[in-house]
Amino acid sequence: MFDRHKFFVRYEMAFSKDFKKSLEEFSIDEQIDIINSILIIMECCGHDPVDYKQIQKIHEEMLKKYRKRLTNFRNFAPTEYFSENPNTKHLDLQHDLKVPNEGEEENFFTDKERMKFLNHMERYLKNHRDSLYLQTEQVTEKKEQELSGTDKKGKKFKRERGDNSTKLTEEQTALLAYLLSRTKITLKLGKEYGSIDNKTAGEAFSMLTGFNPDNLRQSLGKEKLKQIATKKNLDVVNNALQQAINAIEQIQKSLKDP
Repeated sequence: MFDRHKFFVRYEMAFSKDFKKSLEEFSIDEQIDIINSILIIMECCGHDPVDYKQIQKIHEEMLKKYRKRLTNFRNFAPTEYFSENPNTKHLDLQHDLKVPNEGEEENFFTDKERMKFLNHMERYLKNHRDSLYLQTEQVTEKKEQELSGTDKKGKKFKRERGDNSTKLTEEQTALLAYLLSRTKITLKLGKEYGSIDNKTAGEAFSMLTGFNPDNLRQSLGKEKLKQIATKKNLDVVNNALQQAINAIEQIQKSLKDP
């Protein structure tokens, strides 16, 4: 006896297998693009009547964009699973499972079963696409970390309390960033044209000093600045800047000497 439920599950599994094989040669961003095209084709297949003209147009656009690279996709033909009765994918599975009365109308999906399949696969494709989006975010985040203070082995440099890697503490560094901005040595902090926000400044000084960018961003807030602009911190920053001035004067003097 033909088990319709078992066949339905196997049909979904067959689609998943062919779908994954059809995208093996594509990058993550390309897979996301193709999935979006498949979702549009699926929507067209759910129309009554099916919008074959739009489906053909999408297939042609994919072929124009990916050319020979689309050969694998066309061979596995995952979008054929969405076709109306009778379709070759449904018939192939009937043959593989040795379904009684293979190819007879009674063995194909009812309209209700076909719409159920389309709904299931829409969720499946969207979930798969979302997982790809997360992978691209992880790759982007990794690249950003590599650009924001890593050593030659790719390990991010972390500051420790009292390590003396720089003359200024984290709060004093934020104070210096504010003073440089206020005196227009660096861009202004704010939201006006030509200015930078606290987050950007925090990230920039984090790369230069190894301090936590989020802590620096918070320290650049108005209320926090009031707290850290103590006499002690201002004296330390002033002393550090004076040493920089002394270094400039020494270079100037060496240029004047014969």
